[in-house]
Amino acid sequence: MISRLPVFGVVLALLFVAVGATAAVAHFWDGNHWANSAIDYRDIVDNYDTELSSARVDWNLTTNNPTELYDCNCTGGWDIQVGDANYGANDMPGWSGGYLWSELYIDLNEYYMGGYVPNKRRAVITHEFGHAAGGLDHHEEQGRIMQYYVEDYYDTDGLYQLDAGSVGELNDLW
Repeated sequence: MISRLPVFGVVLALLFVAVGATAAVAHFWDGNHWANSAIDYRDIVDNYDTELSSARVDWNLTTNNPTELYDCNCTGGWDIQVGDANYGANDMPGWSGGYLWSELYIDLNEYYMGGYVPNKRRAVITHEFGHAAGGLDHHEEQGRIMQYYVEDYYDTDGLYQLDAGSVGELNDLW
């Protein structure tokens, strides 16, 4: 059984430390994942329901993705809770944290997200689902949804859905 390790302050969206692995090696949080590949999330966002729903649909329709996201419309029993608030100029449009594989949170920062076009918001949400739902860590390889600063790369490559490399890593983990 996976222990309930507190991961407070995890700011995976902006880690500056390389994981010491080559691009060909999968990048995982801790080598584990949810007990069930059907992952429930609770939507408590005030501003990004459309983008959150679109990111979920895209995630679930991605070919060979071993996981599936469900908006449980619940107050308890969820795996991931997605919310938004204005956290100010902290260089983070979104981040994930909480208790690994027990109760995770995705926080979207209105300070940045409010100025993004809808697909750029979807890129941030999909990136955070990659952490929280898929167990994926950051990549330094451009053209990957899990690359650092995905919101900046969105402007150059338009990526807002799971890419084949990230799906391959999900399958390696699951």
